[in-house]
Amino acid sequence: KFLKTILFLCTLSSIVYAEDDGMAVLNKKRAEIEKAEKAKAKLEKEAAEKQKKRLKNKQKFKQWKL
Repeated sequence: KFLKTILFLCTLSSIVYAEDDGMAVLNKKRAEIEKAEKAKAKLEKEAAEKQKKRLKNKQKFKQWKL
């Protein structure tokens, strides 16, 4: 009985460590995804600002040309 108890505790311990490792991997991936989303949002914002600036300059050029 003692050996069965030790084996059970070792198995339980392994499961707990595996769960902790799994959570660590998930947290790391979540952080990577959030970082990528922030970078994408920043690039989209910069692209929108550049487009807005180009349109504004184009309108100024048209007014100056007339």
